Amino acid sequence: MTLHDTQKDILRKISMAGRQIRKLFNARASEYGLTLARAQALILLREKGAMTQADLAMELEVERPTVARLVDAMVAAGHVTRETSESDRRYRNIALTDAANGDIRALEQLTAALREDVLADISASDLSVVNRVFTQMLRNIEQAR
Repeated sequence: MTLHDTQKDILRKISMAGRQIRKLFNARASEYGLTLARAQALILLREKGAMTQADLAMELEVERPTVARLVDAMVAAGHVTRETSESDRRYRNIALTDAANGDIRALEQLTAALREDVLADISASDLSVVNRVFTQMLRNIEQAR
């Protein structure tokens, strides 16, 4: 296999792995009314506290209309509240509900089990190499922007 073929194969497998991990996560999280995108938002709100919809979009690296739909679904599920900012009525603050905390605990257990399943039978030294490679790939992507 040539270097070019190897590079093509690696990028194809990275893409496939990402899609498959998302699919597996979504299947397991569906009983909590969660998707990977919703779970990422919940974890972010737990770590950073309430924030505006615009800030949430920026942190999640998605467009504002995308985060608006995401928040709509999370409000409907009872995971977050959306309230008009007191300081600037143009902004909506997004905050976790008390009910979301139980789902976040379940989410943490779910992600731990998913990590174990996905990374099973891969040695610590191999994981360390993969981590260094992906870190460099992310740097390369950032520089290519």
